Amino acid sequence: METDGSPSHRIRPLACTAVCVLCLACSVGCNPDPPSDELEALLEPSLVAVEPAVRDQLLEARAQLAQLRESGSPSAVGAAYGSLGEHYHAYDLLEPAAACYRNALRLGADPSRYGYHLAGVYNRQGRLEEAWATLEGANLATPGVAPILARAGELALRRSEPEVAERHFRAALDADPDCATARYGLGEAARANGDLDQAAIHFRATLSQQ
Repeated sequence: METDGSPSHRIRPLACTAVCVLCLACSVGCNPDPPSDELEALLEPSLVAVEPAVRDQLLEARAQLAQLRESGSPSAVGAAYGSLGEHYHAYDLLEPAAACYRNALRLGADPSRYGYHLAGVYNRQGRLEEAWATLEGANLATPGVAPILARAGELALRRSEPEVAERHFRAALDADPDCATARYGLGEAARANGDLDQAAIHFRATLSQQ
């Protein structure tokens, strides 16, 4: 939900207080084997207009999930939800993708992977606060993952928080000096701050990595 830009609504760094830690740990993988009624029911999108090859991929991923839900371990079911979510996400079926990612996270699937993707869906949908909370949860569960930190920087830029963005991009580069997204993001943060010379330095460095 968009906010009025007042200080109380400004994005904070990915650092959790005790309350934040408690809440977010429970939202991302702290209960690896929830009862099935705690998982979201998937509203399967219509595939009538989808190309046959794509439809076959999606139907196969659905079938794999259905089979694993009958006899698979929670970790296998979580991975299957995540895989189906990635298939939906690839074809811009964002709502079912988000539901799959949330179920994957509830089942303890890789938070750095599926939290990253879920935050991307929320960002696409303009659900910026939910995107930020998801990134916080992923960073709590798996600290110091460069893609998570870089995505947080991108989100901070979208919220017109270049200083916050810069901190996260630098943290991403500390985790992975070859993270081109973070290097480019530093250029965008510098440009947002009016430092065009520094922005040019970062943009040139990004090009040199390619």
